[in-house]
Amino acid sequence: MTEIFARQRMLGARIRARRRETGVNQAALAEAAGKAQSWVSRMERGAAPLEFSQLEAIAKVLGCRAADLLPPPASSPAPPRWKNRDFVVLSSVHASEANAREVVGGALRERLAAGAQIYPVVSARDADGEVVFATEWKAELMTRADLVEPLTTFMTHQSHHVTGVVGVTISSGALPHLDWVNTQTTSD
Repeated sequence: MTEIFARQRMLGARIRARRRETGVNQAALAEAAGKAQSWVSRMERGAAPLEFSQLEAIAKVLGCRAADLLPPPASSPAPPRWKNRDFVVLSSVHASEANAREVVGGALRERLAAGAQIYPVVSARDADGEVVFATEWKAELMTRADLVEPLTTFMTHQSHHVTGVVGVTISSGALPHLDWVNTQTTSD
């Protein structure tokens, strides 16, 4: 709880510094936040809480973004364990839900993917100048980048009902989730 109050004081001090730097008075901040001027004084000392909507309104008056007023993180973030492109979502289109479930189930059992979502889609294709629509099933499988080729081979050999496979690299994600994907796809 002490850290919360310390960060609240830092935020108030940053707002006060920006207010003084721009020549804005407390009354203008009070009006923007919909509060009394005495609240601004307490908020700048860290003694009054500040809602995000109030922070946005104050930032607008001060000619900056709300993020510019926030104090830096309490500690430096841990260095990333994973680099961009270490993980991929591999999407495949299937003729039926049963086929999608069969392929996904096999990929999970083989530990080529950590998890998947299966859902119906309406696909559109140009067939000799005529647009054709078809209901198909899309499966999105989360995997490691080094498993894309074996997973694609598995999927296309598992069933002739797979009508397309494409991969999208993941540029960011929650580290615990990426750790889980790595653990679920590691060979025994």
